Amino acid sequence: SLNVRLERFYEFAMSVINLQDEHGDIELSTEDRWLISRLQKSIKAVTEAMDRLRIREAINYSLYELDQDLQWYMRRSSMESSSEHKKKAIAKVLKNLVEVRIRLLAPFAPYICEEIWEKMGKKGLVSTTDWPVYDEKKVDEKAEEIEEMMMKTLEDTMNIIKVTKIKPSRICYYASAEW
Repeated sequence: SLNVRLERFYEFAMSVINLQDEHGDIELSTEDRWLISRLQKSIKAVTEAMDRLRIREAINYSLYELDQDLQWYMRRSSMESSSEHKKKAIAKVLKNLVEVRIRLLAPFAPYICEEIWEKMGKKGLVSTTDWPVYDEKKVDEKAEEIEEMMMKTLEDTMNIIKVTKIKPSRICYYASAEW
């Protein structure tokens, strides 16, 4: 339900606020670039939906679609096993996601978004802040293709396990040489 998703978003945002991130340029991994790319596409989709007054569609992109992307990203980017540099990259990406997502959700959940905005230390009200702008330069088709291949490979593996009823102790994937 919508309330559960908003509560989950609030709790996640509160956990992200205190993360230490890197200011300036930082090397991003494939999954970092994938999430940034997906965020840009969500900005575009929500903006277009709002322009056409398709409110349900805008909520779907800003809340549900981004939530699925975030869950995949969190599976791929483990903070516990990451280096200090990687942790700062993850924190930077997540803080950016939360900041943009607050602005996308503000028309639909103003009170919770204003509270998160204030706790992030942002000036003014989120409702009077600029709407996020789609930046085509941040779209990374290659990163999206790589992550899509990962998702499909894992899904295929799970389907094979389900159909064959085999309980493997280990699964190995092999990639062909570049040539």
